[in-house]
Amino acid sequence: MSYTKPPKENRDRVLNTLCAAHDLIFPPHYWTQGAEARDGGGKEVMPLDESAVKFCLVGALRYTSHKAKNDTCLDALDALYWSLPPEYQDDGEPNRATKKAQLIAEWNDGVAEHQDVLELINKAKDLMR
Repeated sequence: MSYTKPPKENRDRVLNTLCAAHDLIFPPHYWTQGAEARDGGGKEVMPLDESAVKFCLVGALRYTSHKAKNDTCLDALDALYWSLPPEYQDDGEPNRATKKAQLIAEWNDGVAEHQDVLELINKAKDLMR
């Protein structure tokens, strides 16, 4: 199985979501591991919680797509999934968004450094062009 781009009319919105997620966690102190989001005290919260100030990659996507009031989170997750190193991609057919989000989160929380996350977003953005 390989990556299939979303329809042309959706790509700009997906690209905007990816750019917003990149901008959100660009400062290293706004990125986190081990939780989708954290408040200012480091406590785990949901990405849409008004106290959330730090986000993992998946949490940043959920936050930015919700804030933009669009439905691009699944397409953005798909682009990120296909940008992951091969060892983090499922050997089967990862057709469920929850599986893709889990694999992205495992990479974010495991071996990824902040710069790796930003580079992965940039690779996913390239898929939208």
